[in-house]
Amino acid sequence: MLGNTVEPTFAQLNGAVFTSCSITPNGARTVSGNFNEAVVVLDGADNVTLDGLNAAGNSLTISNPNTGTLAGSIRASNGATNNAFKNLLCNGVGVGNTQGGRTINIGQSTPGTGGNNNNLIENCTVNGGRRGIQNFGTATAAGYTNDNTTIRGCKIKNTSALGIFIGSEVKDNLVEGCEVFNDAPTTTDANYRAIAIQGVGISTVRGCKVYNQNSTVTSTFIGIISIPILLTAPGSNASTVNIFNNMVSITDNNVGAGFIYGIAPLSNTSTVPYIANVYNNSILISGTDLAAVASFTVGMAVDNNLVGSATNVFNNISLNTRFGGDANTQHIGSLLTPYPGCPVNADYNIWTATDTARGFDGGWNNTIYNGIDAYRDSASNPVVNELHTVFSTTFSYVSVTDLHLVPASLGGSINGTSLAAITTDIDGNTRSATLPYRGADELAAGLFKTLTLNVGLEGAMPGGPSEIVTVGLAGNASPHNLIALATETVNGGTLQGRYYFGGAIANGTSYYLIAINRNHLETWSATPITFTAGNASYNFTTALSQAFGSNQVTYSGVATLFGGDVNGDGTIDASDGADVDNDAFNFVSGNQRLTDVTNDQTTDASDAAITDNNAFNFIGVVTPPSPNGISGKGLMSETNSRTTKVTRNLKQVGTSF
Repeated sequence: MLGNTVEPTFAQLNGAVFTSCSITPNGARTVSGNFNEAVVVLDGADNVTLDGLNAAGNSLTISNPNTGTLAGSIRASNGATNNAFKNLLCNGVGVGNTQGGRTINIGQSTPGTGGNNNNLIENCTVNGGRRGIQNFGTATAAGYTNDNTTIRGCKIKNTSALGIFIGSEVKDNLVEGCEVFNDAPTTTDANYRAIAIQGVGISTVRGCKVYNQNSTVTSTFIGIISIPILLTAPGSNASTVNIFNNMVSITDNNVGAGFIYGIAPLSNTSTVPYIANVYNNSILISGTDLAAVASFTVGMAVDNNLVGSATNVFNNISLNTRFGGDANTQHIGSLLTPYPGCPVNADYNIWTATDTARGFDGGWNNTIYNGIDAYRDSASNPVVNELHTVFSTTFSYVSVTDLHLVPASLGGSINGTSLAAITTDIDGNTRSATLPYRGADELAAGLFKTLTLNVGLEGAMPGGPSEIVTVGLAGNASPHNLIALATETVNGGTLQGRYYFGGAIANGTSYYLIAINRNHLETWSATPITFTAGNASYNFTTALSQAFGSNQVTYSGVATLFGGDVNGDGTIDASDGADVDNDAFNFVSGNQRLTDVTNDQTTDASDAAITDNNAFNFIGVVTPPSPNGISGKGLMSETNSRTTKVTRNLKQVGTSF
C-alpha cells in the first residue's frame, strides 16, 4: 500500500481468483470507512496475509467509526481459510450499549460455501467496537464451523460488550498472550466479558492479561468465562477448555456492579459436557462500593453441572480485596461447585478475601467459609480435595494491574504441584519440575527455604495414615507476629513433612515454629528455629519438652500434639466434646472430618475419649510470654471462622450470546 484511502464502501477480496496474496504498507498508512460493514472483507478468499509490519516506519491502521452492529475493520467469511492478520491497528466505535460492531470478525458463512478455518490474528491492537475480536460460525444443520483460529499477542481495549469472543459454532481455538483492558472512558453493556469461550473442541486461553475493566455506566464484569455451546452445525461436541497462566485483575470501584467474576468455567441449558482445566492463574478482585446491594464478587467461580463434565482447578491464586455492601453482599476468593457426575478436582490453590464483614476466603458446594479446616471437611467428601490449598495473604502482587509476585512478600504454601500441561509461566519462563510456583508467575529457582518437620498427632499418628499439618512461623520477639503459614502432608509412618517458604522468611533470623492440625491443639516450639543456607529442621516427637511449656502428650511412645480442639478455639473443653458426641451419635464418617480426631474416617467413641480426657485436664494453647500480642486462644486458631450459604446461583450469569 502506497497511500492512505477513504473507502466509500467495503473493499472485498473474493476467493478462487488467486493462489495467495500479501498486503503490506509502505510507510504509515490508514484505510478508513464509515458504513455498516467491515472496511476489508475476505469473501471466501484464502491464503491472504494482511501485515502492518510495524517496523522501519511501516504501519497499517484500519478504522470504521460507524455505530451499526455490522461495522468493523476486517471480516472473513464464506470459507475464508489460511489467512493471517498481523501487526494491525484496528479502530472501531466505543460508544457501547447496542452500538458498534465486530472490529475483527471471523464471521458466518452462507450455504454452499464453508467454514473459515486456520486463520491467524496476531499482534494486532483493537481499539473500540462492541466486540473486539470475534469468531462465530454458522448455525443450523446446513451451517459450518470455523475451526482452528489462533488469536495471539493482541491488545484489545475499550470495547463495550466483549473483548475476545470465541462464539458458538466454532472448534479448536487458541487465545494466547493477549491483553484486554480499557485506557479511555468506555460505556459498556449491562454485562461485560473480557474473554468469552463458547466454542467446542479444544479451546485454550493461556498467558493472557485482563485489567482496567470499568465502565461509565453500571455494569457487571467477568474476566474469562467458558460456556461451550452445543453445535447445530455438523461436527463433534467433545470439548475441553484449558485456562492456563492468565492474570485477571478487576479492581476499579465499578459502583453498582451486581456481580464480578475473575475466571468462571460455567454451564447453562445450551452447554455441552466439557472438561475444564484451570491451572496456574492469578486473580485480583478489588474496589470499594459502600452502597452495594446484594453484590456478589468471586475470584474463581466454578459451576459446570452437565453430567460427564469435570473441572480441574490447581495452582491458582485468587485474592478478593473488594470492600463494602449490604448484609446480602458477599466477596469471595473462590466458589467451587461440584455436582453428581460432574466433579471438581482441586488442590494447591490460594483463596483469600479480606473484607472482615462480607468476605469469605473459599466456598464449596454453595457454602462459603473463612476457616480452612471446615472448608477442607466439605471439599474432601466424598472425594479428597483441597488438602494443600490455603486461605492466606502471605503474598503480594506487584500492583493492581500487574499480578507478578513480589519475592520478598512470599510466605509459605506458594509452591504448587507439577502439572504436565504447564511447563512455562505467563512470561515463557521455565517452571520447576518439582517445586513450581502457584499462580501465573514463576520466580527464579532456588528461592524456597525448606523446613523439615517431625510431628505426631495424638490418636492419629504414628500408626495412622498421613495427615495435613499447618506450620506457622512467628517472630522471635514479642508480640510474636505471625509471618508465614505453610500446609503440607506429614507421613503417618515417619512423622515427617517438608515445608517451603518464600522471601518473607530470611536466613539467619529466628522464628518460633507453630504446628496445628484441624482438630489438634496449636503447639509452639520450645525454642526458635533459624534457617541456614535455606534449610531448617525441628522435631516435636523426641520429647514433650520440645513443645513450649512441654505442652504435648505421649502417644504410641512419641510426643504428639494434643487431640480434640475440634472447634479450633485454642482450648479443649466441653464444646469440643459436644461436637464429637453429636457426630458420633449420628455415625458421621468421611475424609477430613473435624470431629475425627483419630483420622480413621469415622467419628466414634475413640474420638470422644481423647477429647473428653483433654477437656477434663483443661488443656489449652501455651505460648511464649507476650503481654501485648498473643491472646490465650493462640495465634493460629480459627476463632473468627465464619460459614454461611451463598446468596446467588453462579449459573444465573452463564449467559451465552
